[in-house]
Amino acid sequence: MDQEKYFDEIEAYLSGQQSTTEKAAFEKRMTTDAKLRSAVDLHRQAAASLGDPALLELAQKLKQVDENWKMPTEAAATSNSDAVAPTTLLSRLRVVRLPIAVAVSIALLIAFFQWFPRTTSSNPEQLFAQHFDAYPMVLNQRSALDTLAQAQLSNRAIQAYLQEDYQKAATAFQELQTLEEQPLYRFYEAVALLGDGEAGQSIPLLEKVLLQGDDLLVQQARWYLAMAWLKEGQGEKAREVLAGIKEGEYQWAAAQKVLAGF
Repeated sequence: MDQEKYFDEIEAYLSGQQSTTEKAAFEKRMTTDAKLRSAVDLHRQAAASLGDPALLELAQKLKQVDENWKMPTEAAATSNSDAVAPTTLLSRLRVVRLPIAVAVSIALLIAFFQWFPRTTSSNPEQLFAQHFDAYPMVLNQRSALDTLAQAQLSNRAIQAYLQEDYQKAATAFQELQTLEEQPLYRFYEAVALLGDGEAGQSIPLLEKVLLQGDDLLVQQARWYLAMAWLKEGQGEKAREVLAGIKEGEYQWAAAQKVLAGF
């Protein structure tokens, strides 16, 4: 069977344009013809990939372009029999025996890579949104042995943090440091600020935690510093911090995913 007619028949079957008799005969052929079944599956998958309205619009535009190409071709054939008629767009695609759905998909992919920069698959703020989670709360509620003011403030900070009221939590942790200087309070204040969208304020706090060299917090602070730079749109600075996270350290696997996203 002629290849053009072969593809047209498949497309007619998938689009429901066959008569009842033609459809029954076609389906009977598929039961014994593995090549035909594979071709139908390929066409069906390609058609499914065109479910997006934008792709359908592109397909219509390609068809219109083809019609526009055909008109000068027919005119040239009548006015100059010796002239070589230009090949239409769709016929060129048919040369490689691709159904129109696959051809349109390829055209869209080409356009995509032309329109979008190849240097990054996601911008820094998108990467932040995909990977940021507040650090788990490891502080305990303060006991009655603490001063009343300190216990109340600590409990308020913890509860606000757990309820994701990060603005209130950041303020409470900042006030706690005036009563009791602790790197852990500064760390939680920084994470709370980051959760509240105040990455610029969290960066100096996290950098100070890193400088203090607390073994319990350095790895965590490094990860959240990278998140803060992402939130600020500073991809290169975030990449530099992430590159310093070694295998086996806190969030190493996540760091590799973020680096792969650049």
